[in-house]
Amino acid sequence: MKRYVTPTGSVIAGAYEMVPCTVGITSINLETGEPDYDGNGSKMHWDDQKHVELGGKKAYIDENGTAWPYTSLKEEEVDD
Repeated sequence: MKRYVTPTGSVIAGAYEMVPCTVGITSINLETGEPDYDGNGSKMHWDDQKHVELGGKKAYIDENGTAWPYTSLKEEEVDD
């Protein structure tokens, strides 16, 4: 089995992706543009999910929450 690590040795936890959503509001402050959220949750738009890029390269998140471009990752063999 293979795993992927960063140049600092942190294990990659997953792909860095963004999913747009719609969040309900009750009003908008027209001076600041800030919404007043209604607290009823968010509607996720899964079909519009996109991979985040860093420097034009697909990005991955390590176990510490840091994003890395795939070109900086190293592959390691690990026992199952």
